[in-house]
Amino acid sequence: PTRLPLSEPPSMLLPPAAGDDTVQEGCWEPPAAPRPCALPSLKNIVAVYGKSLEQLLLDGIKDIAYAPALEAVASNCPMLEQLAVTLPERDTDAALKAALSLIGAQCSRLVLLRLDSSSRSHKAAVDSLALPLFSCLSSLTLWCSAGSGLQDPQLETILSGRTLLQTLVLRNCAVSEGLFPRWCNRDRDEALVRQLDQVLLSSLNRSFSETLQLKPADLPESLPVRRKRQHLNSAAAALRSVTYFSLGGASSLSDRSCDALAELLHDAQTVDLRGCPQLSEETLRSFRKGCRFIRSVSVTMRERTLTWTALTSSVKKHRHRRRSNFTSGSSGTESN
Repeated sequence: PTRLPLSEPPSMLLPPAAGDDTVQEGCWEPPAAPRPCALPSLKNIVAVYGKSLEQLLLDGIKDIAYAPALEAVASNCPMLEQLAVTLPERDTDAALKAALSLIGAQCSRLVLLRLDSSSRSHKAAVDSLALPLFSCLSSLTLWCSAGSGLQDPQLETILSGRTLLQTLVLRNCAVSEGLFPRWCNRDRDEALVRQLDQVLLSSLNRSFSETLQLKPADLPESLPVRRKRQHLNSAAAALRSVTYFSLGGASSLSDRSCDALAELLHDAQTVDLRGCPQLSEETLRSFRKGCRFIRSVSVTMRERTLTWTALTSSVKKHRHRRRSNFTSGSSGTESN
């Protein structure tokens, strides 16, 4: 009898050799790779929908918000109220500053702005945030470069003259330990206290009659009764209206710094501090004492997180103060 040749199942046959364009019946063919779907450019989007666009939230989307695209947003989106973009790495600082400044000047209704500059220098973002640009902002989120971090003069540039900020979120913030005490004029006050102590100590070595002969010029100026009423610079004044404050990466902050920060954030309701290893429970007490409307405080350190949440009955109300006496209470939690 004739023996039929053995044949492998089609799924086991080898693909044709390279250079062989003929396809045999029953031979295996690799599936065609799907073609990537190209995203429409930001310039095309705002050209079509820009006139009525109120929100443009592109958080986490890289390589789309180049300087020409941002200039198109400024020219085509007069109704824009909320904007969130990730700044690309390849654009120059000069090009990004010009494009962001154009948005700040022409999009006069913009109240919410989120800029992610964590993968590049944040200098362009900081320079474009100086007034009179973005003059109506009530919510600002800024991710700075992890390499250099947000410095003291840059924070002053962002905040100087602003009076409408209610939400302020800063990441990779490398402010110094003495910034907030300086904004509260505490360095000057402490110097006056030291000067007064020196005068008092020296007077103890004199006779009573010699002490009476001291002239007013020999004594230091009297200390202010309340530091909260002596103001401050325009950057510090911008924090008075903030109700939600979140700061990340400020590793140099101490309990002394946060005590001054609590004085500046007089009307804050929520405070969130992350990456601050030098802080302790004293910071929680400072915010509970210094912020009259505080509802929540969270302090994240290296090994633990300290949180405090106020009960509704213990929070001072802006309105409807019908009862002068009420039960107060608070709850504090500490998690490792």
